[in-house]
Amino acid sequence: MNTRSATPIRCGIRKVNIATASFMSTMEHAKAYLNGDGPAFASGAPNYFGMSEAMVQGTCENVKHHIRVFRMEKV
Repeated sequence: MNTRSATPIRCGIRKVNIATASFMSTMEHAKAYLNGDGPAFASGAPNYFGMSEAMVQGTCENVKHHIRVFRMEKV
């Protein structure tokens, strides 16, 4: 057995749906962007490229979180 996946398996995790978590994180970052907040927001009116960047950041943060949770990356 791969030691990287041993801890979650020992805890009873058999399946993880990271797609839903990624969609939620993407939506939260998009909302923050449209409210003039968040790391992707630059001064000025919201635009397609800024919104796209905010959504990518949200997805990346979620994926990084799950990698850390499953100990596939040094924390």
